Amino acid sequence: MMISSLCLPSASSLAKSTAQNEYQYNKRRICSTPVPALLCSSQKSLASRSNIETPPPFLPPQQAQHLPSLALAAGTLALSFAAIADPAAALELHMEPSNALSLPTWAVHTSSVIEWLAGMGLMWRYGEVSGNPRWKGMTWGMLPCLGSAMCACTWHFFYNAPELEFLVTLQAGLTVLGNFTCWAAAYRIYQSAQTEGA
Repeated sequence: MMISSLCLPSASSLAKSTAQNEYQYNKRRICSTPVPALLCSSQKSLASRSNIETPPPFLPPQQAQHLPSLALAAGTLALSFAAIADPAAALELHMEPSNALSLPTWAVHTSSVIEWLAGMGLMWRYGEVSGNPRWKGMTWGMLPCLGSAMCACTWHFFYNAPELEFLVTLQAGLTVLGNFTCWAAAYRIYQSAQTEGA
């Protein structure tokens, strides 16, 4: 019994030798195949894939490029029909209250706020460059006046609504406070200039 077990190969060695034989066979077969044949087979597979029918596009490209202009024309036509059906309602869409600010007035308001912000930034920058921190104090002094401007713009943006009338009082208070803080900041800068000159 022991002799027969020594002479017969085990199952694992048989599986291992079978796998090695298959590997050598496949290796010889791949190496012996000429390259053009491989290319031809790949081209055939690609050709077979390209023969798959693809669904046609929803619209031809020549017509698809006109879609934005068609949508704009359809919207204009719809608004025109709405204006013909009810002219008063169509006009109300673009009507503003009588107390609404005009475009030039809004331009003045907006540019004034932007200029004030630019002035605050320049004051702060000059304080850093000159090494005199009192110029930064001027930036803080200008802050209440900026708040006053924002109160005015907010009130006008909502067409001077009575519910927001407290913004008028707040704007007046911030303006008075901003005048005093700007005066105090300017006086501190004047004092520092006098000290440096002496």
